[in-house]
Amino acid sequence: MIGRRLAGRYELGERISEGAFFSLYAARDSLTGRNVSIRLLRPPFDADANFLREVERCQKDLDFESETLERLFSFEEADGEHFIVGDLSQGSLLADRIRVFAPFSVSLALGIAIGMVEGLHSAGIIHGDLGPRNIIATHGGGARLQLAGFYRAYRGDRASAYAALEQMAPYLAPELVDGHDPSPASDLYSVGIVLFELLTKRLPYQGDTAVATAAR
Repeated sequence: MIGRRLAGRYELGERISEGAFFSLYAARDSLTGRNVSIRLLRPPFDADANFLREVERCQKDLDFESETLERLFSFEEADGEHFIVGDLSQGSLLADRIRVFAPFSVSLALGIAIGMVEGLHSAGIIHGDLGPRNIIATHGGGARLQLAGFYRAYRGDRASAYAALEQMAPYLAPELVDGHDPSPASDLYSVGIVLFELLTKRLPYQGDTAVATAAR
């Protein structure tokens, strides 16, 4: 995949992460010379018209400059593939940091947690899916949030909801498991779970399945 060119202009580089819905790559925009991020939609969701429509709406909501939220410039299609183009955050995925370096010192863990809260507060946005897989730990010891508000795209049908639960379950506030909408309070709960994980390298609630984890 490295070196492949999308839409005649985006040259893919390192794969940063892969989740249920997206494969995230660092890329170079040959038209502007800018380093960008590319999220390729993964099957079967790349062929789901409702999902594609919701993803485009979520992308447009994040097309603004922010120090604490990843900006997403456009939602594009080329040769039958759909992808999101965004800015390339400087730092590393928090999930990777936890795997290699946790447990963290109290001061470093608090710095990342404070960065998460500042990102939510400054943008005035409900994230709905906070977890280490969509947080960039910045070089300055803070945090930059990815895919804020994209939980709305995961609600379209049973398949997408179940795929989302698989990755979200350890960080879900109890009221979300009961069917309530995400809120600033549920985002803060997720911050607390991430902080616990930073300090201990484990999750406070785990079950044999995603459903069991969420229920705990």
